[in-house]
Amino acid sequence: QDGVLVASTDIGARGAIHLLNRASDASGSVVLGEGSVTAVVLESSALTGLDGQRDAALKALDGQETNKTGGAYDHLSTVADRRDLSRIEVVTGGQALFAGGSTTVAT
Repeated sequence: QDGVLVASTDIGARGAIHLLNRASDASGSVVLGEGSVTAVVLESSALTGLDGQRDAALKALDGQETNKTGGAYDHLSTVADRRDLSRIEVVTGGQALFAGGSTTVAT
């Protein structure tokens, strides 16, 4: 990623950026180049959310915590997928390199 990559997030839709390489690819890498910007920013909204709504988003209909990762693909993180939090996901079997002057932020 050598430029500017921006996603937005608000009360109704979580912002996410996924920079993925197969976890089984030991020679692969994810590189955020010098001066690059990778950001999930807040979108202006008149909507508000209650704590109960956030808590409910963490539970599936059967009451178990949700986790949207897994399956046959090995480029997915094993970290629980929280729908109430913005996310920048970096997965690689090799190196994740954040060059000098690169900025990565999720609000």
